[in-house]
Amino acid sequence: MDHDVVMPRFADVLAPGGRLVVVDDDVGYPPLWKKDLIAIIERHSPVNPSAFKDLFGDLQRRGLFERHGFLRTTVAPFEQSVEDFIRALQSTSSLSRVTLGERTDAFAAEVRALFARLGITRIALPVAAMVVWGRPLRP
Repeated sequence: MDHDVVMPRFADVLAPGGRLVVVDDDVGYPPLWKKDLIAIIERHSPVNPSAFKDLFGDLQRRGLFERHGFLRTTVAPFEQSVEDFIRALQSTSSLSRVTLGERTDAFAAEVRALFARLGITRIALPVAAMVVWGRPLRP
């Protein structure tokens, strides 16, 4: 998504006094496999994972967003199969089938191999949600 294009468009169509609200997950990947997973993502995705670390801070610095609030929910345990975990990763813009193209199957195979090597068949993670709201701006 090109934020220089979409944020001004959001600003134009948002009702007076309205807010853009974004909900994102905040997942605590275990140290046992976090670095290996990030390395796999970096090998396959054309999008640098560090680009997502402080998206709204970056949008504020660029004059594209005025943050009005932030909330982080309490952490809850969550568990899913390796296949569901892979599908969840592939539901993100940086790892979608459209984005990865021919690399899609190789990406999934590497993630499967990582967990197989560790004897992991189910992924148990602490998860929370982050909610950010504010006004998109036209610089």
